Amino acid sequence: MSDLKENIKDFVGDKFYQIIKRQLKPNNKNTPTDTILLLPPSDLDGSFGDELMVASFVKNFSSDKNVIIYTDHKIERNDFLSAYPQVSYQGGFHVRNYNKWAETLRKVDAIFIIGADALDGAYSVRHSMRYIRIAEMANLLGKKVYFSGFSISKKTPPEIYEAFRAVSKFAYLKARDVDSYQRLVAEVNPERVIQVSDMAFVCPELAETTSQTNYQKFESWANNSKAHGDFIFAFCPNSIQAEKIGLDKYLIESMALLQAFNKVGNGSVVFLYHDIRPLCGELSDKDISQLLFEKYNKAFTGKGFFVQDLKNGPQLKSFLHSVDATITGRMHFGISGIEAGKPMFGVCYANKFEGMLRLFDINPDCSLVDYTEMDKGQPIVDLFLQNLTHFTNKIVNHLDNIKKMSLLNGGDIR
Repeated sequence: MSDLKENIKDFVGDKFYQIIKRQLKPNNKNTPTDTILLLPPSDLDGSFGDELMVASFVKNFSSDKNVIIYTDHKIERNDFLSAYPQVSYQGGFHVRNYNKWAETLRKVDAIFIIGADALDGAYSVRHSMRYIRIAEMANLLGKKVYFSGFSISKKTPPEIYEAFRAVSKFAYLKARDVDSYQRLVAEVNPERVIQVSDMAFVCPELAETTSQTNYQKFESWANNSKAHGDFIFAFCPNSIQAEKIGLDKYLIESMALLQAFNKVGNGSVVFLYHDIRPLCGELSDKDISQLLFEKYNKAFTGKGFFVQDLKNGPQLKSFLHSVDATITGRMHFGISGIEAGKPMFGVCYANKFEGMLRLFDINPDCSLVDYTEMDKGQPIVDLFLQNLTHFTNKIVNHLDNIKKMSLLNGGDIR
C-alpha cells in the first residue's frame, strides 16, 4: 500500500513539476549574490564520505563565494566546517517540494550538485531524479549549474540516461572513475562529459585531530604494535551490506576475511567506521565495527584496537597515516587511505570501486571482493598481500595526477 501511495504522489508530482517548469523564467534584474547552493548526496547526518566531499568543495572551490548547504533537514556541521565563515545551512530539499526549491534557487547565482553515488539510480530513481529536476529548474531560472564527479553503475536505468542527455545540454557531466566515464560517454555526447576523480582526494584534514585523546590512544597502540614488528590494517565495515545479506552472515564472513589477512604474520587491525547512521536495523558502521573488534580481539588478544568518538570524515583521515593498508566496504574510507599512500582491499558494491582503482592502474581482480561473495575472498586476499609493494608504488606514481583530476570537479565554476 505504501508503494501505491508513493506512485500516486509521483504521478501527481510529475504533473505539478511540469506546471512549475512552465512558470520559471530568468530575472535579469537580479543583483549577483556570489552565492552557490551546494547539494550533498544526502543529509549531513553521519555519512563520513559525504562530509569529505563537502569539506573538499568548501576548501577548494568556494574561497570567493558564499555557500548554502541545502539538504532535506537543516543540519549545521561546525565540527568540520567551523573554519569557513562563508558557509550557511538550509533545509527544505524534500522530494517534490518544487515551490520551495524555486524560492531557494532565486536567492543564489549557481548550484553545485555533489553527484557521487546519488545520480545513477543505484539507490533510488526517485532520489536521483530529484537532483536532475532541481538542475533543470535552476537552468530555467538562468542559474549556472555544476556537477561533481559521480559514479555510473552497470545497472543504470534508461530513464536516468535520458535525463543525463537533457541536462548535459546546459551543464557538464563529470565521471569520477574510468568505468563510469566509459559508460557515460556511450550514452551522452562525449563533448559534454569530463573525466575527473573523486573530490575526497583533495579533502583537508582537521589539524586538531592529532591532539585529541582518541587519536593519542590509537597512536600509542600503533607505535607499540610496530615496535613488535606488526603490520597494521585499518578495517571499515558497511552497514548497508550487512543489512542486505544479514548481520550474522556479514559478521561471520568479515571475520573470515580478517583472519585471512592475519596470514601476513604479525598482523594487527584498527577497527574504524565511515558512517554513524543506523543503516542495519538499529546498527551503524560504528556498531558493527565494534562487534567485529570484540570478536577479533578475542581470537587474537591485543591485536585489535577500536577507536571511539569519531565524529566526521576529515577527522578520520589522520588515523590512516599510521596504518599499512585498508580493508573497507566504504569507498571513501579507501580513498582517504590511498591519499595517505596506503593500498586498499575493497569489499565492493554497485561497481563503485573498480573504476577508481583503474585510475591508479591497479588491477581490481587483485584487490576487490564483492560483498555477496566474501566467502570466496581468500585467494584475492593472498593476491593482495603478494602485491602490496606493487600497489604502493602505483599509488605513489599516480597520486599527484589523481589530485589534479580531483580539482577538475570545480574547474568549470565561473
